[in-house]
Amino acid sequence: HKFHADPDLRSIYEGRLKWQMDQATALAVAKDEGLAEGKAEGKAEGKAEGKAEGKAEGKAEGKAEGKAEGKAEGKAEAARNLRQLGVSLDIIAKATGLSQDELAKI
Repeated sequence: HKFHADPDLRSIYEGRLKWQMDQATALAVAKDEGLAEGKAEGKAEGKAEGKAEGKAEGKAEGKAEGKAEGKAEGKAEAARNLRQLGVSLDIIAKATGLSQDELAKI
């Protein structure tokens, strides 16, 4: 073949082949770097969103629990005050919604 015998043509061919391989390698490296950056950003965003959602849920649950505890404490306090005034346990139970067992613990 003339191609193999001509050193100039062979040099041009090898130079072109090297350029193509360099381009393919550069593209692969850029793709890997982009993928890594995107993955890191996505993970950070997901973590931030999850943290915000968890915080909001925790706050809502804490608020609901606080309300429930406050309501229960209010009923208990009302029951104690009514007992000190000599009101019967049946009436206190009806007024507060507390059971006889709950009133006995107060």
